[in-house]
Amino acid sequence: MFASRLDSASRTAKSEHKEITPKKSREHDVRIVHDMAEYMFDVFDANLMPEFHLMEAFEEKAIPKFLDRNSNYDEYTFEQEQAHKEFLALFESLLGNFLVKKNLTIDQLLEEVKWFVKEGNCEAIEILEVVDSFSNFKRWADHMTEQAQNFKLGESFINQLTYAADQAVNGDTISDSLAAESKDRR
Repeated sequence: MFASRLDSASRTAKSEHKEITPKKSREHDVRIVHDMAEYMFDVFDANLMPEFHLMEAFEEKAIPKFLDRNSNYDEYTFEQEQAHKEFLALFESLLGNFLVKKNLTIDQLLEEVKWFVKEGNCEAIEILEVVDSFSNFKRWADHMTEQAQNFKLGESFINQLTYAADQAVNGDTISDSLAAESKDRR
């Protein structure tokens, strides 16, 4: 709900956007936009808040659904779409909790973001970009596919390290193993 409403506000603001010098307004409160942008930075870039760890844990749980996805195709499974819906619900609840703590409504945030996007405010634009990166299924699925590929690489690396450690425990060195393989090929 939150993401779709913010996405709608983004489309409206972008369609009405004019190249103008940002103005100060007594009617609009840039602190609302600033506070939300700071919160999003703290959650998604600083990676230290409990909210980040909740989202990270969710993504780690969802990675297996993307392990076999070929990123060259725009085909998705029902499980991937369901994972996205669950992720959006988590994302919206975290942002909703922030708004409650700040004693703000979604409508207040949307109004301020929309107005400040039209004014060219970088933080308002950043809020829309973050929301789009999570609410846009294809972008999120591509991110998850990349995470799954990184997981596979990490798993392969761990297997190689385990093999090397086993060889070292047995007294074999990498050069011994390579020499033995070379001898076997002759």
